[in-house]
Amino acid sequence: MTRIKRGNKPFKMKKSEYKWVLCIKGCGEDLRIDGGATGGVCWKCTQQMAGWPEILLKAKKKEEENKIHRHRGWKFMKEYVDSAGNVFFRGEEQVELKGTKEPTVIEPKKKKTGFEKEQERVAKQAKLAARHERKLEKLNKLNGKGKKKTGKGTYANKPKGIRNKK
Repeated sequence: MTRIKRGNKPFKMKKSEYKWVLCIKGCGEDLRIDGGATGGVCWKCTQQMAGWPEILLKAKKKEEENKIHRHRGWKFMKEYVDSAGNVFFRGEEQVELKGTKEPTVIEPKKKKTGFEKEQERVAKQAKLAARHERKLEKLNKLNGKGKKKTGKGTYANKPKGIRNKK
């Protein structure tokens, strides 16, 4: 079955034009082919005829073998026991302890709401402001009752014309 792109009207096909046909293997997939071609095989049927590449088969087999799930950061935990019963101390497997302990249960972190994040930010700013005030009090005590320290080499004693020049 051939359908021509320009509708049902007959026309002469140029080299750059194409037409739509069904897969000749009978799967029902539509194919876009060159105007001079008579039929074609879709990518799905081609894949079935060729078979899966060995690399993909090996990767799939390896995935099935390594179904033991280890949580993020398990190498940095003091003690971690995976679902197969393997015991790890700081990322190193302890073979003699295999199967003696129950798997480690890791609880997911609680997600903070926008209000909780804002409260933390305000508390942090207040803490920093109090720290800054304490530093200013110490400086004022050292300089003598809050007076600015002005000596010979300070910026405040230089004439106006010299301040901006380098």
